[in-house]
Amino acid sequence: MLSKNEIKYIQSLTGKKERSQSGCFLAEGTKIIAEFVKEAPALIQQIFATAAWINIHKAALPTSIRLTEIKELELEKISQLQTPQQALAVVSIPPTHFEGIPKNTWCLLLNDLQDPGNLGTIIRTADWFGIKNIFCTPETVDAYNPKVVQATMGSLLRTQLYYTPADALLSNFKGPVYGASLAGENVLKTTALSPGILVIGNEGSGIRDAVKPFINKHLSIPGAGHAESLNAGVAAGIFMALLH
Repeated sequence: MLSKNEIKYIQSLTGKKERSQSGCFLAEGTKIIAEFVKEAPALIQQIFATAAWINIHKAALPTSIRLTEIKELELEKISQLQTPQQALAVVSIPPTHFEGIPKNTWCLLLNDLQDPGNLGTIIRTADWFGIKNIFCTPETVDAYNPKVVQATMGSLLRTQLYYTPADALLSNFKGPVYGASLAGENVLKTTALSPGILVIGNEGSGIRDAVKPFINKHLSIPGAGHAESLNAGVAAGIFMALLH
């Protein structure tokens, strides 16, 4: 049975301030928890799960992971999902050790993205294409927001995420910087693009003016219809597929 303090603590992790102070975030569902157990079991502080989930998965869990059985009604109190998925984990935020931008590899810079679903989709897509390093400006939505974590479907711990001001990052970078822009050069007609940093701008206003001077080439995705623009997560995925 969950105590009031446990419920209060778990619920508090939906807030960025509380996540920063505690160094923990929430992960929900069998698939995501299984991915985290595989990638970094030492980061999992505790799993709260129903008896049905425990009966199926307990044997595969490292003995170091604390496992607490809870009732369905208790899970509903702490879950952030409309339909709780039998298990919720409290996970430590992984440490980051920035050692400089790697050479000859593609990286992403997310410039003030606000939508959790977009960030989660971009992290998952980057994992698919083997893009390891994702830089986020400070105003970008927190990667450990429960909605972001859910959208990554377990890819979160397979990428390196850094929150850093764009000017501090780009002013010391010697490689090419590309910007996703509606007014850019047709990416399908652009050849010989060397690996570098691809900047994806804010969903509503695009790349911030302060970042534009660092961009060497603006690129666009050609369209044939009448939509005003592409969703940021979709656009990032297309660019990753074409440039990687």
